[in-house]
Amino acid sequence: MDALSKYIEEKKRLNFRRLKSRVETEKRFLRVTGGQCLFGFVRITAVPSSGFSFQSLAEWPSENYDGAILTGVLDVLLPSGTKPILGLSVTVNEIKWHEIDSCYFGYYEAAKAAAQEIIAEENLEVVVKNG
Repeated sequence: MDALSKYIEEKKRLNFRRLKSRVETEKRFLRVTGGQCLFGFVRITAVPSSGFSFQSLAEWPSENYDGAILTGVLDVLLPSGTKPILGLSVTVNEIKWHEIDSCYFGYYEAAKAAAQEIIAEENLEVVVKNG
């Protein structure tokens, strides 16, 4: 996480976007591919912050896919070619688990969908750095 912290601090020296108010969302991903299902469900809360933080309160019954959720969120918040979205604290409040179908990709896609809802334009403001 140290490399991520350095990257975010570097990006905060430029103009960036941040969350204006608390947003809570839940997203489910389910895809059937050739007899196999891919499943993931997340309930995420994001609150305004001076930087970026990620915390998981989820209780995983077997494998832990917090890394998939973090990657999905960051893929939305740090797009190339646009102002990054850094001013928020993300908390995973709940996950749902399917013994057979839960997988890394399912939680990654559910987290991406949740992050896209969190960063809807009406929820963001631009922070302009002088100098």
